[in-house]
Amino acid sequence: MVNFNRLFSQLFKQKSKTTYFIFMIQLATVLVISFFFIFKSTFKSLIGFLMAVIALIIGTSFIAEFIYLIITSWQNEKINRSQTWRLAPMSAGKIYLDNTLSSFVAYMYLFVLQVISCLLPVGLSYSISGQFRHAINTGFGHLTKDDIWINMAWSSINWTLVLESFVFFILLSLAFYITVSFFNFSTRSIIDFLPGMSSRFVVGLVRLILIGLICWLIIEILQVLPEDTMFSSQIGNGNDVWYMARLLIEFLIFDVVFGSINVGLVDKFVEAKQNN
Repeated sequence: MVNFNRLFSQLFKQKSKTTYFIFMIQLATVLVISFFFIFKSTFKSLIGFLMAVIALIIGTSFIAEFIYLIITSWQNEKINRSQTWRLAPMSAGKIYLDNTLSSFVAYMYLFVLQVISCLLPVGLSYSISGQFRHAINTGFGHLTKDDIWINMAWSSINWTLVLESFVFFILLSLAFYITVSFFNFSTRSIIDFLPGMSSRFVVGLVRLILIGLICWLIIEILQVLPEDTMFSSQIGNGNDVWYMARLLIEFLIFDVVFGSINVGLVDKFVEAKQNN
């Protein structure tokens, strides 16, 4: 466990550099666009400008997070096959888990930085604007169009659905890492057993077969879930909370099953690559 924690710490430090880099680019982009709007006199009030900053942060967060996933997925697969990292006194499966979890925690850290960057202008608006402060306390019910374009009462927010959506966001991110590793491990394992068959055509064919295999496995896994009449009836009535609950169960099963397969593949079949 000590070795696991030490390796996690080292990997997290490496992944957090990517987190800071992407976040700083995102923040710089938001500020440049915001100042451009100032020069164009788009906003008539400081509150409107601050709300625009929040909207831009939220809007660019999806792009920043996707870029982070792409970059760290490439980093993960490089580390997974690295001969240097394999020298750690741990099994290859545990190194894989450490590697994936460190990327995911750094991903959550990026999300936290984005939330903080949104809360700062909200706090500033709350402190300098009595109207905004009153709107916060009453549920945004009395804001003018020039100040903010939010017209939503706190009581109308379905917090259960918000929580489920956040958990879904977590499971989906893990599924992305797990799927990329599954493709990489499976392809390498098969190619290594086919001497002289490492051409792009063969690799592409193997990956195409794997896509079909994944789709088949997903269908089989979903069939394991019992048919719950309450789930079916609630989803049939358009209840988003129950729909998200079932979706969470399905993604949880996917992450556990394919994550376990990855551990087995990297432990038994995936060899380290030299000169990494």
